[in-house]
Amino acid sequence: MATTAQSGSEFLLAIETDTPGTFVDVLSAKSNTFKITHGDIDVTTKADDGWGSTIAGKKSASGSVSGTLLGTAVDKKFLDHANTGAAFNCELTFGTFATATGTFRISDIQLDGQVDGAIQYTFNLTNVGAIAITVTP
Repeated sequence: MATTAQSGSEFLLAIETDTPGTFVDVLSAKSNTFKITHGDIDVTTKADDGWGSTIAGKKSASGSVSGTLLGTAVDKKFLDHANTGAAFNCELTFGTFATATGTFRISDIQLDGQVDGAIQYTFNLTNVGAIAITVTP
């Protein structure tokens, strides 16, 4: 069975519109990241003979999106969410491989502007609750 690398341009972040269940891609994005972290809880005791022992702790998800500020409705929605701290629903599409959906909030934003270039942004996202990941069969 042949495998094909998933194109980075098909790693898309979309945010929910004012119509529940309807998502719109963040087209001004140039780069997206997504990370799931499984925290460990150390339960090592003297009886473990020097070996560390852990159990599963909390899971968390985070991501970032970077791009050029174009002034689109989606860009404005991101800025509004950053200002208010409101949580919002996102959908991440990893090419034809998988989709992740969940509620996030913007943990921080950075805007950069050079005199001879466009304004660039980076939004960092943190999950607010469980993330559902669906792998395409």
